[in-house]
Amino acid sequence: MGATPVLQQWGLLVGVTISTIAIGATLSLMNKGLEKFSPVHIPVNLQALPTGVKIERDSFEHQGKNYVLINALGSREIPDGEFLYDRSTKRIEVQWAPGIGGDKAPAPQARLMATVINGILNQRLPWRLVLMGVALVLAVEILGIRSLAFAVGTYLSIGTTATMFAGGLIRWLVEATSKKGKEEGEASPGALYSSGLIAAGGIFGLLGIVINLLQDPEIATHVPGWFAHVLRLPWRADLFAFGPKHWPSLAPSNLVPLTDAQSFFGLMMFLVLAASLFIFARKKLD
Repeated sequence: MGATPVLQQWGLLVGVTISTIAIGATLSLMNKGLEKFSPVHIPVNLQALPTGVKIERDSFEHQGKNYVLINALGSREIPDGEFLYDRSTKRIEVQWAPGIGGDKAPAPQARLMATVINGILNQRLPWRLVLMGVALVLAVEILGIRSLAFAVGTYLSIGTTATMFAGGLIRWLVEATSKKGKEEGEASPGALYSSGLIAAGGIFGLLGIVINLLQDPEIATHVPGWFAHVLRLPWRADLFAFGPKHWPSLAPSNLVPLTDAQSFFGLMMFLVLAASLFIFARKKLD
């Protein structure tokens, strides 16, 4: 309001800079907080590494011990990934799985692009699967289906697509049972409520990553001493474990499979969330 073009450009510059820093810091925090180290035993000759394997860092500290960080991509002897090589035992001892792209924060689109690029660079692209995908795209286009939406639904996991289908089903029910038209678009109560759910999920997910990072036994070596002293780092692993403390029968664990009661409780919570979305989506904006 009343800003000159110069001030507008400065505002855009500041906004883009702050957004870039915030997004970069968030991704770095996610990658660090969700990383996982798994023990492996793979003998490797560091002086004659296999094809596709290279040394990424000569020194990588993990649990007070120095390793050699090795990257494997397209090798026939070592699976793709990051590994920690122990010079004393002359073998790979630990597999380092960064947070982004791992089990807790999968990146299916990035993994798909990495698979294609890796196959092209190493001349090991599965052309049969590629040609099969081309044939499927031609078939769905002939049937009048959008090939991009079909492809996205194909490479995403069923857990992701099932929830997206549930959201679309709720929207269809809202439009079928209400007298409102479809012209509201992004300003509809359902869209606003869904945006709030997405924002809340992202905030609490980031909060969980921060807590997980502050519970890392090695966090004190990566932050200033005064910061670790003030926050009493590292935090106990059970500091925020309210579920196992108060509702052990309903709290899931990564060590044991889900029970019927836990699965039923999760399903009921999902139905409550879906019902709340349906109710708020049918309300009128004031």
